[in-house]
Amino acid sequence: MCYREMEILRQSLLPDRDAKIVEADEVSPIPRVEVLADAASGWQQPHQAADALAGRVREQQDTFDTEQQHVLTTLLESTFIEHLKLRLDYTTHTFARINDQLGRHPTRQGHVVRVQCEADPADPDASAVVTALTRGYQELSADRQDMVRSFLARKIDEAHSDASAEGVVDWKERLSAALDYRHWLKISLQYRPGAGSKWTPFDAAKHAAKSGGEKVVLLSQPLFAAAVAAYDAAGPQAPRWVWLDEAMTGVDAEIKASFMGLTVDFELDVMLTAHDEWCTYLTVPAVAVYDLHRHEALAGVDVQPYLWCGGEWSELAVDQLGASASEPEAPTGGLFDELEDE
Repeated sequence: MCYREMEILRQSLLPDRDAKIVEADEVSPIPRVEVLADAASGWQQPHQAADALAGRVREQQDTFDTEQQHVLTTLLESTFIEHLKLRLDYTTHTFARINDQLGRHPTRQGHVVRVQCEADPADPDASAVVTALTRGYQELSADRQDMVRSFLARKIDEAHSDASAEGVVDWKERLSAALDYRHWLKISLQYRPGAGSKWTPFDAAKHAAKSGGEKVVLLSQPLFAAAVAAYDAAGPQAPRWVWLDEAMTGVDAEIKASFMGLTVDFELDVMLTAHDEWCTYLTVPAVAVYDLHRHEALAGVDVQPYLWCGGEWSELAVDQLGASASEPEAPTGGLFDELEDE
């Protein structure tokens, strides 16, 4: 009976490099199981390997707890909380700049959209912390300071517990996600049909009621405004590129003109790819067009350049795009010809 069970165990351990059956020898008159739990300790009997593994687990747990305590102490200091407030202030100011751009660039029909960034009401605790951090940490009452610290402590404990449950040793990635203040905010879009109208949520129902062209323009405005805010923060010499791919497919010419005029109003440099769109609208002061054509039987691509400028359309000769004909010719002799002449 024991021999049969030992054979079954032997077969099951064959593909396992960390456990094996040792045949009977002078040390042990019967076959025995040995386990490799730690390279430093070598092969051990199961009870010894279990003790070694338990010791490793305790050691890692102590290290884990020490690291957690260090993180907890660091993140609950006023310095980190002030840093968190600065990030929230930066977010508020960024959206204020975006909305300023949107307010100064209504659509040609007078419609305006704005981005609303607020504490997420679905998470009351996060909402309370975001609201509290509109003021400096030192300006908060003791109760509010404790509330902020308790909230952060809970987030740290949750990250620790999740990492432990999944056997993750390095839990900083979980901690980073748990303390990402962007998850505590709710961003929505609001719409105002005219200067004297009230702001209303630009939800799915409002969006569905608009024509295809209006949807393109109204939803593009916040994206353009965000790009402008980012470029303005980068400096006056920063490029202001926006690349669009088939952005206006299925939109009528009037809306296309309004859409492209919007990019001009925002002072953006646009690169647009489309098979049937050349942007020759009066709302666009200048645009360079490259019409590409490829013949299946020939290698390469043919390029024909055009220029739209000041309301005039002109075809450019390809040789106008090349190097100047007056460039000096390269010497025909060897590299040292001029030296030899001297």
